Amino acid sequence: MSDIIKKQLEAYQPNFLKHGSSPEGTFQNNSTTQFERFNQLLLPLLNAKPDGFTICDIGSGIADLHRYLTDNGIKHQYTGVEIVPEMVEVSKEKYPEARFLNVDLLDENFTEQFDFVVLSGTFNIPGSVSKKEWEQFILDVIKKMFSISRIGISFNTLTSYSTFNADELFYQDPSKILHFIQAELSRFCIINTAYPLYEVSYSVFKKEFLKNKYPHPDFAKYFKG
Repeated sequence: MSDIIKKQLEAYQPNFLKHGSSPEGTFQNNSTTQFERFNQLLLPLLNAKPDGFTICDIGSGIADLHRYLTDNGIKHQYTGVEIVPEMVEVSKEKYPEARFLNVDLLDENFTEQFDFVVLSGTFNIPGSVSKKEWEQFILDVIKKMFSISRIGISFNTLTSYSTFNADELFYQDPSKILHFIQAELSRFCIINTAYPLYEVSYSVFKKEFLKNKYPHPDFAKYFKG
């Protein structure tokens, strides 16, 4: 287990043991804003493949994303990845039809492929991790997410362009994330800040997926190189 994962456990595990299976237990303000985050993350992905997809939820908590998809009648196969063992056990009891893994995403042995890989809120609370280490951790996680996706990924970060600031939270400069996406992953991305929360949602798609989505010869030149 890496030092960063140990420090994340120190931040999340005691809070969950205190508040249990509730929004507070996973550092959510309420279900209303949490579900709006899910809505913004999923819209671009559902436009690409409306249902019948496999999805991996990084930092799945108590599988609220699975509940959101199910309650909205969206057919999917769900895998939750979570480092807090107590959250995994609660999720397994609540949703026996889904799959949950108590693993570190950055483990080199974790190479399973999914249509979509998503992350919501995990980048917000660095705990005792230094800013420099946390910034690199965020990029490492995004890169790993993209590597195990077949179609694309969606994730969110708090934005440095905010009228609110809390010392325990991490606010990311969107331009840094955009540069990383374009330089290291794919030029095919969507960035969304057009909703009330102090955050940015990013969706990044695989080149081959979009190439197949736009098969007309007139688009061919845009997928060369």
